[in-house]
Amino acid sequence: MKKLIITSMILTLAACSPPLVEGTSTVHFSIGKGITGKSTGISEEDEKEISHWAVMLFNARESSEKFCESVSGGADISFTIRSGARYRAYAIANYPRYGEYAFDPDRITDEETLKRSVISLADYSPSSLPMFGETEITALGGEVSSTVSLTRLVSKVVVKKITADIREERFRALPFLLKALYLTNVWCRNSLAEDLPAEDAPELWYNAMGWHGSGSNGALDALVADRNINAPIAQGGSYSTLHCFYTMPDAVTKDHDKREAAWSSRCTRLVIEAAVGTKTYYYPVTLPDMKRGAAYIIEEVTIRNVGSLSPEEEIPGAVDVNITVSVPGAWDKTYTISENS
Repeated sequence: MKKLIITSMILTLAACSPPLVEGTSTVHFSIGKGITGKSTGISEEDEKEISHWAVMLFNARESSEKFCESVSGGADISFTIRSGARYRAYAIANYPRYGEYAFDPDRITDEETLKRSVISLADYSPSSLPMFGETEITALGGEVSSTVSLTRLVSKVVVKKITADIREERFRALPFLLKALYLTNVWCRNSLAEDLPAEDAPELWYNAMGWHGSGSNGALDALVADRNINAPIAQGGSYSTLHCFYTMPDAVTKDHDKREAAWSSRCTRLVIEAAVGTKTYYYPVTLPDMKRGAAYIIEEVTIRNVGSLSPEEEIPGAVDVNITVSVPGAWDKTYTISENS
């Protein structure tokens, strides 16, 4: 979670260039920069990249008064507002500028339209993740500080370690090859302010019931998969390369999960695709109920037997899984963005 520091100060006519009308305040928004990254071995710093962002202020009592500015990178944003007036501030980072779900801050006329704006997972990348936050601010005189917490609108799935420890001797003697890791049943659409209920329409999902089960999209592949890993793991040994994947929170809970052969909305799963000897098996891991801004950390998966022939079927006893879940907002270390006034 990122935090924006907002500082408001009443300025006299002589204190500012160009001069401000008496009874107004300047409000400065600033945000730090990150670095680019990729989904295999990605660091926390990689996910903090801001390619562009916007701030919108709405007067809480006079709906016609609106301020809006968008900038590239981490450039500062400032507004001159009325002292004593109450405003609601919204910050939006890495929103799509083109395509079906393009977002234009200048075209937003009211807060409800802003909050209902829909985003699509396909418009993002591991180094340009969607973020949104809101708060209320009032400039009352002197120096006043407030914060807007930018929350990531996606969930993160982390795989830390995969261990091969097959118990049955006839399979234990065969070579074990980790071929791929990927998410299936990936929900792809939400609004800025809240998660949308799951729908059965397959075009709103990705990797439905298996790899490219609902078509292929290179941008989504970069978020939800690492293919062609092809890492041999000796029995009793482990593969410990960090993998991070990103998805919109799936509104389907475990209590309402489905396994039917015909498609319908269902839980998101991590699929471990591996070869035991010359035969390919799947080890699906159904993720816990999902929330935006939360991380689902798979500390270790231990392979105990051959898996399934289907990425939707879980074989009892095939794997032992240790998953921890971070609370929303604790995805990475919180830090304070510097303020300019």
